[in-house]
Amino acid sequence: MNRTALVGITLVIWSLSPGIALVAGAETGADKPSSETNYRDKGDFESSQKEDLAYSKQKQLNVGDAAPDIKLTPFDADLAPSEGNLLSQVEDKPVVLIFGSATCGLTADKAPELRRLHKIYKDQADFAFVYMKDAHPSGKTVLVGQEQVLLDQPRTMDHRLKLTQHLLNRTHFKMPVYVDDMQGSSRKSYGSFHLAAYIIDADRKLAFVSKYKYDTKDIESGLRAVLDK
Repeated sequence: MNRTALVGITLVIWSLSPGIALVAGAETGADKPSSETNYRDKGDFESSQKEDLAYSKQKQLNVGDAAPDIKLTPFDADLAPSEGNLLSQVEDKPVVLIFGSATCGLTADKAPELRRLHKIYKDQADFAFVYMKDAHPSGKTVLVGQEQVLLDQPRTMDHRLKLTQHLLNRTHFKMPVYVDDMQGSSRKSYGSFHLAAYIIDADRKLAFVSKYKYDTKDIESGLRAVLDK
């Protein structure tokens, strides 16, 4: 048997072995990330929407509860202040906190209304958009700058940052944009499910909670109620 045939048979056996799968979009060879940048929470990477929804329902957050503090990693220093904790930025203004991702179609659909809210209320409230786990990773590619980037669930922060740029290219957000870590610490703290919105008042309490699918009219009504107090 020649070497080419042997290699082919070996690859077939390897791909069919229990517990081993070929992952679309995984980095290989020279592009493989270092152990320091690898996505460390494999279980979260492989979790299904059903599992994420179950976790979101388990995480109880209601209006009047103390707002969870989260670490904010800014994507663009021109849009967002330096890295720090969310609640350290809550002073005399409420905070409108939005979660979404590039592969969430509703994030793009609601972008014009989110831009409108930010434009109207940016002097009365602080805004923070957090890029979380992608909603519908497809394995397709998009052009970001001069690079083709996979719309896969990121395993590295570098990949997530590239998808964040793709999101900004689609939404044209001018509000501060932050990036969740690879363990999903921010989304887990708030129990967010792909598209979520919260309003935190000056007392660091939740004044508005929508963990699944928000309506920008509801956000605006909630914000007006806080500002009118």
